[in-house]
Amino acid sequence: MISRLDRERGAHHTPANAQLFEALDVSQRFDEPAQTLLYAAGVNLLRCAPGRGIQVWGSRTLSFDESGRFVAHRRLIHRLVRAIRRVAEPLVFHTNGPELWLTFVRSITTVLLEAYRAGALKGARPEEAFRVRCDEKTTTPQDIENGRMFGEIEVAPATPMEFIMLRIAVSADATLEVFES
Repeated sequence: MISRLDRERGAHHTPANAQLFEALDVSQRFDEPAQTLLYAAGVNLLRCAPGRGIQVWGSRTLSFDESGRFVAHRRLIHRLVRAIRRVAEPLVFHTNGPELWLTFVRSITTVLLEAYRAGALKGARPEEAFRVRCDEKTTTPQDIENGRMFGEIEVAPATPMEFIMLRIAVSADATLEVFES
């Protein structure tokens, strides 16, 4: 179902209320108190709605970390990280300095603009949806001397609107790391 939704709407859309095809019925129904407890625990129940078939009722993960609680957020971040790696990996062979930093910011901005235009990021303008920074504040002279460059990316998924920070580390030994902070 999630794969189908990715193709139809994109990874940033939640699977809540999505219909499961070829499912006939649910075997057990839960009362309101049980539903509330299960939902709070990250369990997404299925429900059978007359005329609407079997639907996923919720879109949470089992993560206790609030930034990782929503399926759509996790899937969006994973997709963005893959796209960021694809455009940033060739940069590991460049000389660390302002020219590389500008190239990095432009490359990542292109990826994030595409996500913004697809509706994956929230904001009236791109500046409200994401920020990319790579400069002398993110990469110190000591970092340059040690052969490392650091960039920061903030993205606001469409719902709920809260920024998620990603840090990128590129090193002289041609490695690239992306991690959430």
